[in-house]
Amino acid sequence: MRQSNPVTAACVAVPPVQPRAATTHPPEDSDQWELAGDNLYIDLNLAGDNLPPGQQLALGTATIEVTAEPHNGCRKFGKRFGTDALQFVNSDIGRKLHLRGIYARVVVDGTIRIGDPVTKISDDAGAG
Repeated sequence: MRQSNPVTAACVAVPPVQPRAATTHPPEDSDQWELAGDNLYIDLNLAGDNLPPGQQLALGTATIEVTAEPHNGCRKFGKRFGTDALQFVNSDIGRKLHLRGIYARVVVDGTIRIGDPVTKISDDAGAG
């Protein structure tokens, strides 16, 4: 993982709510690739109570930190999954549970492989 913009470094999502990455075909301009970030699909409780902004996660040899930037459903999501799904993921409970996923920034560059465990580094994150 490369260090990048704190909002777009990683999008962590739990399938099937999050569609596959829209970056299947990277933009022609390689200077824009980093803006898309990396998408991680992991089995993890993404709710704000469990992963508040500032919470750090160890994945493989990398460390990421949850950001406060919301990851809300958009028009593309509504077109793919329907208006009801869009309204649900953008509802109060949907946002609280982070049903569309979360954004995180890379704190420590590293390698993540399929099957690597995900570990919360500290439960004190976000306090302050």
